[in-house]
Amino acid sequence: MTKQKINKILIVDDLNSNLDLLSNYLSEEEYVVATVNSAKSALAKIKSHRFDIILLDINMPDMNGIELCKVLKENDATKNIPIIFLTAINSQDVIIEAFKAGGVDYIQKPFNVEELKMKIGNHLKLVNYQRQLESAIEIADLSNKAKSNFLSNISHELKTPLNGIVCTLEMISETQLNRKQNELLNIATESATYLTNILNDILDLTNIESGQIEKDNENFNIRNLINESIKAFQSRIIPNMAKIYSHISIEIPEIIYGNKFRTMQVLKNLIDNALKYSDSEKIDVNLSISSETQSHCILKFEIQDYGKGLTSYQQNIIFNNFTQIDDQNNRKTSGIGSGLAISRKIVEYFGGELSVKSEIGKGSTFYYTIKYKKIKGLDFQDKAFKTPSDIYEIPKLKILVVDDNSINLKVANMIITKMGYISYSATNGKEAVEKHLSFLPDIIFMDIQMPEMDGMEATRKIRLNEIQLRLSPIPIVALTASAIKGDKELYLASGMNDYITKPFKKSDIEETIKKYFI
Repeated sequence: MTKQKINKILIVDDLNSNLDLLSNYLSEEEYVVATVNSAKSALAKIKSHRFDIILLDINMPDMNGIELCKVLKENDATKNIPIIFLTAINSQDVIIEAFKAGGVDYIQKPFNVEELKMKIGNHLKLVNYQRQLESAIEIADLSNKAKSNFLSNISHELKTPLNGIVCTLEMISETQLNRKQNELLNIATESATYLTNILNDILDLTNIESGQIEKDNENFNIRNLINESIKAFQSRIIPNMAKIYSHISIEIPEIIYGNKFRTMQVLKNLIDNALKYSDSEKIDVNLSISSETQSHCILKFEIQDYGKGLTSYQQNIIFNNFTQIDDQNNRKTSGIGSGLAISRKIVEYFGGELSVKSEIGKGSTFYYTIKYKKIKGLDFQDKAFKTPSDIYEIPKLKILVVDDNSINLKVANMIITKMGYISYSATNGKEAVEKHLSFLPDIIFMDIQMPEMDGMEATRKIRLNEIQLRLSPIPIVALTASAIKGDKELYLASGMNDYITKPFKKSDIEETIKKYFI
């Protein structure tokens, strides 16, 4: 059975006898061999064929081999082709010049045939390995792209109806209800929140594993963040819930620079884990400085409970994806077992380490470190750290809501109308562009995935109309179920000003409007 010839070799030599001899030697191997007798012919040949390696003589008319090598190395299409100089010249200066030009090897004539074959074979192995690696990377990139598209679609399809449920329940809560109706509403709201959290965890875990995690850093008050995180749990109406105490070192700066959202996410996950599994009467949240420089500090977070503790086996598996330490048939806790896995991946992504120390009967301590930048000379009365007033004069704003989902469109319009604004609707991007010119709204809340014309294309057309017609640019806010890293940058690049993720609440709409008009 004839072996498939997988590699192509180009031989460049001005003597036809040398070309015939080399061609005969190499044609016996698994190679396709082409020959040319000048540098000019070599350049023409390379334009129409792909070669894996070039055997190049130095002494040739018009252009010598070293000059040809330099030309090939300056061309993006040919710069990675290995070039072996095969020449009768025995000069140290020429050898050095040949390697400087980009040659990978230098063989003197007369040559040993077996040595030549071995050297060519070794270089081609590297070429083939590189090609396999590039192919694997390409497949992985395509796979990641398909995964991202799937995540974007599944996020949209699940969060879109969920948004309608969450917003409708919130609006119902503002109506007059009897005790039984309130009880049923609380059950439905808790279920919707639970479902939202599970969906966010699954998407979050997949995004983090794909390296799709944002680094949206900002200045924030770390003490306030810890207090808010604890308050979120203590505000739950849960009988006999453990008391949560915070102990924050006085040496820690008031304001630091880092990822506020991910800092709170990890802290809440660990507090939630302690409440679920510890059976402890109290939980301590400790924050101290692990190390610091003039510009940065590494903060150490410790979440300590005094419950039943973990076995060595449980400590080894507790950070695995979708792992819970309860017996599968006798579970006391809810959730999909992703909180600790997500927390560890986030901490590691930001250069820290999350670990646990535990002893049966004495409780567990989860601890981790993250690096933050110190912020000096910040005015603590700065607007960024003020609590916005809940009482303000409602401006007579015209608001355009764009969404292809009729339920979400109806709910958003009801929220906006109840807030005292004038609301208009559009069911796709094309209609949004038309209504922008017809009604001249003050702000647009724009869905992304829509038929006929998506939200980003509609935004680009609206921005173009503003320029051509000399209209004042208005805020355009993405109102979308997408949860993939990089989406926010795409929306902003299309001309949008902001981004709200579904399912949203009335407060999200209200705070966004305040941001631009109060």
